[in-house]
Amino acid sequence: MADDDIRKQIIEEMLLENLRKKIIYVDDVTHNLLSVKNRLKKRYEVYSAPSATVMFEFLEHITPDLILLDINMPGISGYEAIKILKADKRHANVPVIFLTGKADKESMRKGFSLGAADYVSKPFSDADLIERIERQIDPETRRQSWEDDESKRKVIIYVDDINHSLISVRARLKQRYEVYPAISVDAMFELLEKVTPDLILLDVNMPRINGYEAIKMLKADDNYKEIPVIFLTSKTDKRSSDKGLSLGAADYVLKPFSDPDLIMRIERQINPETRTEGWQAKKIRKTIIHVDDVNFNLISVKGRLKDHYEVYPVLSVDMLFETLKHVIPDLILLDVNMPYVCGHEAIKRLKNDVRYSVIPVIFLTSKASKSDMIKSFTLGAADYVAKPFTDAELIKRIEHQINPQANEYSMENSDGDQSNKPNILAIDESFSMLNAVQHALRDDYVGPLTGLMQKNFAIFYALRDNYKVFMVAKSEQLKDILQQKTAINLFLIDSKVAVADGLDLVQIIREFPDHKATPIITMTSKGAEGHVSAVGYAGPCGSIAKPFDPDDLRKIVAKHIKT
Repeated sequence: MADDDIRKQIIEEMLLENLRKKIIYVDDVTHNLLSVKNRLKKRYEVYSAPSATVMFEFLEHITPDLILLDINMPGISGYEAIKILKADKRHANVPVIFLTGKADKESMRKGFSLGAADYVSKPFSDADLIERIERQIDPETRRQSWEDDESKRKVIIYVDDINHSLISVRARLKQRYEVYPAISVDAMFELLEKVTPDLILLDVNMPRINGYEAIKMLKADDNYKEIPVIFLTSKTDKRSSDKGLSLGAADYVLKPFSDPDLIMRIERQINPETRTEGWQAKKIRKTIIHVDDVNFNLISVKGRLKDHYEVYPVLSVDMLFETLKHVIPDLILLDVNMPYVCGHEAIKRLKNDVRYSVIPVIFLTSKASKSDMIKSFTLGAADYVAKPFTDAELIKRIEHQINPQANEYSMENSDGDQSNKPNILAIDESFSMLNAVQHALRDDYVGPLTGLMQKNFAIFYALRDNYKVFMVAKSEQLKDILQQKTAINLFLIDSKVAVADGLDLVQIIREFPDHKATPIITMTSKGAEGHVSAVGYAGPCGSIAKPFDPDDLRKIVAKHIKT
């Protein structure tokens, strides 16, 4: 999909949002756009513009209630942009607030002289920025409402000298807490003069004043010594954690971390009486990192997925691995064509790193050739989605990877005439690359991977007319299925995974009362058919050699299911 088409689609979506106050935020730094939008989006409809040129394009289609404007930008600067705005009678009355890192008096004076309604220097607190915005767009009625809303939520100050960490952690916690980021210990103490937090998250390694010195200062001050402090850091050695706890820390959490673990640690400190009912009762959203070097693609995909997932957009593979230091996603969406490091090189690095090798990767790309798809699957991709795509298609592919219990294992909820067919569960490690496609085709999806399916899913195609065929790639998934007491009429197991990690899969099956006599067929290499392990193979069993003729497979399956 071309950038112009994406831009039109974004603008069309904007036009549908007409209930909340609208703000255009203009900044050429992507992280700033994402951070400010995340901090304001609960109250306002925020449209992010990476340049003044894009802002003027937006203004052709929407009338904002306010514009937030950076000063230093390539092309048209903030000063030049406000001159153009004030000279156009259509936009002259839209209040403009400069939101910028330029904090000197001369810059402020110039901003006000050009017609700015206010001037906010970075870094800033959410409360201060919202108050400045409210002063301009709805001074009479809105301030009390947002103050009342915020008073119900627990407040956390997070201190880290890496801006990306601040953005990431805040995004992961913002559904439950009001998180104020501080990029240094000095900034933390400035915030403490304005807000009283319920908890402080503190990094250890920081310039000038490190986390250890910071907690000493907190515990020595009567105003702050009772505030619980959790160290959130990449220092993994026991000495560091012992030192942190000895200085009065309530807990010590290592990066990378999972959202549920961090939330549990936080709740333990600030809301112990409700921690088992409160945070656990709320659905924890799945996390996706989307890698694409085209900014509009990042904005578009995030807009299309944000109601379902927490999406972290990154512009390069280097930024991906930087993000992975702080976020363990449930899935990665990866473009193929990118400068410096392409998507294929990226997935090689991911699969060679034990920390990230199990994260499913879906290629989301405009490269739709069969050779690109085959290469991607060979490198370990879980799926391959060609642009343009529909939202429903992409979400279905994502769900199949990150919610297997709701998709891959749900054998009782098939649609149409599938309901009366016997269930067959096939376990083969070769399914790992293409199981999402099998799921899609089962729902009558016809796409660019149909040809690959015909080659790689002989089992599915041989049996689908008479049976419901469900395919999994990992032996550990078997227990999940069996524990759900799913109705299975026959198991097909590849001999390579029949004994995995010291566990005999057939023996595991036979330990479940419902499957003492369920037929099991092993798929073996040529010449090994008929040979099965003696361990746990009581009950009806059989074998077939690969590659097999579809008719032969149908015959042996029909024989065992009838008996």
